Amino acid sequence: MASKGPRSKLDHETRARRQKALEAPREPRRPKTHWDHVLEEMVWLSKDFESERKWKLAQAKKVALRASKGMLDQATRGEKKLKEEEQRDAKKLLLIFQRM
Repeated sequence: MASKGPRSKLDHETRARRQKALEAPREPRRPKTHWDHVLEEMVWLSKDFESERKWKLAQAKKVALRASKGMLDQATRGEKKLKEEEQRDAKKLLLIFQRM
């Protein structure tokens, strides 16, 4: 049997050349044009609009929660006042009956 040392090295080198030949040639980098800058700006602006929309929705949610809480507070204030008045009236009646 023949040795495979040199032959395997040749096979490896030819395989590498064939692989290189099959790959598409890479194009050189081109300088940025005005349109490239316009597209970058469009990407940035779309992300900015998205983040601002999310921020505005979060702020609207906070305002709505505070407003609803404020309305509940006003309703409970009225109820508390009525309860306090009833308690005062009940205390006055107790004092009146105790003095009798």
